[in-house]
Amino acid sequence: MPRILLWIQPGFQVPGHEPCFSGTPFAIKVQRILGAKRLRFEAREVGWAERAELLPKLSASGKLPVLEYAGERVEDSTAIAYFLEARHPEPALLPADPVLRARCHFLEEWADEVLYWYGIYEQCRITKGRVAEEAYFAGLPEALRRIAIERRRAWAEEMLDRQGIGRYPPPKVKANVRRGLDALSVFVEADGYVAGSRLSLADCALFGQLHRRLAGTNPWLEGEMAARPPLTSWRVRVDQETGALPER
Repeated sequence: MPRILLWIQPGFQVPGHEPCFSGTPFAIKVQRILGAKRLRFEAREVGWAERAELLPKLSASGKLPVLEYAGERVEDSTAIAYFLEARHPEPALLPADPVLRARCHFLEEWADEVLYWYGIYEQCRITKGRVAEEAYFAGLPEALRRIAIERRRAWAEEMLDRQGIGRYPPPKVKANVRRGLDALSVFVEADGYVAGSRLSLADCALFGQLHRRLAGTNPWLEGEMAARPPLTSWRVRVDQETGALPER
């Protein structure tokens, strides 16, 4: 088995909740893909204090996660997913049926490019982000932690406005999220998973986005999920199927 190393943003833990593997849902997505394929790996955090120096050496885009596989380096969670699927095709995370594969593609894209920004919006405008920020940067000295929190807030607000969602009031965004969760509930009730009767890449992507936000940082979303029992059951199933193997 080749050596697999996954570079990630630091994890965090909110008091009273289980530790969250990483602060970015995209790293959780890759963690769950590796778990589904029963691939042992080593995770290394790029700490906030060393980020400016180390990250450019790892990632051309300046983003995490980054996978090192037998000396080959891959960045971007979707690229990593297809890289691993090509080298470890079983169990398959891409449906064989072309219609289900198309659904898988669009739901993974929706998770990464839409649901992600809803999460940023919720943290900034609905839950106000204080619990997440305090946990996220807990490992930094106090002075640096304050600076990191302020920079994170400024970045999030700027990106929300650029993306466009930041110009909407909370009731509109909440309604959009609820419609998305309702649609996922329909898929799950019909088939067991979001893109058919078996776990897929779309499940891993959606799990990553929701798991990151349900780690004690988003009581509003916790309530919305609790109001949809099929999604709660789905989340438990995905968690059981993708629980990562012990790291090397």
